[in-house]
Amino acid sequence: MTVARKTRAPHQTGDVAAHWSIPAVLIACMIVSILSTDLYTPSLPHLTRVFGTDAGTVQMTMSANFLGYALGPFLIGPLSDRFGRRPLLSWCMGIFAVFSLACALAPTIEALIALRIGQGAAASVVSVLGVVIIRDIYKGPDAVRVLSIYGAAIGVAPALGPVIGGWVHVTMGWEANFVILCILGIIVAAAGWLFVPETGRKTPLDWRLSLRRYKSLLSDSRFVLPGLAFSAVFAGLFAYITAGPFLLIDTLGVATERYGLYYAIGVVAYIVGAGVANRLADMALPRTIMRVGVALSLLGALLMVFLDLAELLSPIRIVMAMSVFSFGLGLTFSSAPLVMLANVPKQRGAAAGVLFGAGQSIGAALGAYSVAQFYDGTATPLVYALLAFTGLAAILVAFSRPRPGV
Repeated sequence: MTVARKTRAPHQTGDVAAHWSIPAVLIACMIVSILSTDLYTPSLPHLTRVFGTDAGTVQMTMSANFLGYALGPFLIGPLSDRFGRRPLLSWCMGIFAVFSLACALAPTIEALIALRIGQGAAASVVSVLGVVIIRDIYKGPDAVRVLSIYGAAIGVAPALGPVIGGWVHVTMGWEANFVILCILGIIVAAAGWLFVPETGRKTPLDWRLSLRRYKSLLSDSRFVLPGLAFSAVFAGLFAYITAGPFLLIDTLGVATERYGLYYAIGVVAYIVGAGVANRLADMALPRTIMRVGVALSLLGALLMVFLDLAELLSPIRIVMAMSVFSFGLGLTFSSAPLVMLANVPKQRGAAAGVLFGAGQSIGAALGAYSVAQFYDGTATPLVYALLAFTGLAAILVAFSRPRPGV
């Protein structure tokens, strides 16, 4: 099968199945990218002693990673137009492997923070190109289905990451988690080169053209408002990912090797949400699915506020409230990219992918930073960060006016 035929948008179920290798590789790349965020989270409370520093400084390793995610797309997008989406995907995942090994060898917390920026920048290639490649290949309900499968599959990584990471930390030390990421990075870099076709058209490197495309997209409220809403919900998620290990392990006494099991419950809820979005693809518009998702995430945040004010916080109650939040996020992830990209012509696809990926990363960085700066050993900074971010998302969705039929 030629590349031209591979990149032709399929519309039948059989055609979708014929392209299984493409989303499979993209899913694998995204899983490795996500693992770089949460594989070592059970180690976070222990790194204060390893490096002789405080919790806020250790949490900055999370914010630094998201900062790299936010900055990387602005370089990756134009380079993908010049050299192609397939080569950039493989090259960046190879660079990711190098930074992962360097993180394992970091001598100080300052070095680890700096290296995490580079690791995040390289890993951001998937957030830029993954959704764009899927959008190039799949159309209509097929796009919703593939994105929901994509979302559900990559939801496995946040579930397994802390479980595996806690066990690896206890048996081999925190450094081993980054060595594992290095090995996985090499594997997916090779798979991307072998199996992902080129779906874009190579053009000369033109930074001014890229800036004009960014400006055009950022002036379109049909692109910006749903994108900001998704980023805000994403910020709430990463506020929880950052503060959760300290809250559950240090404050509420959950064992390091068991933390991942609690976290996995919320991720299962996310996977179920993505699965429900798949079922709804033929019955509801993407904007409707997104609005329901944001509303459910806000409900989860309100439940956290209630538990905190009523002094009813416990590991299982926190997990249940965050499961409502995560179920809503599963719906939102499967629909927000389609709402954002519905009005975007193909030649601006890479630029849209850059802004979509950067938006996720900036949201994640803000979420992590918000709790790192105000963390006081209680759930309060997390609770009100969740409420603020999901409340903002609900307001943005309310004012969003997508193109008719989306």
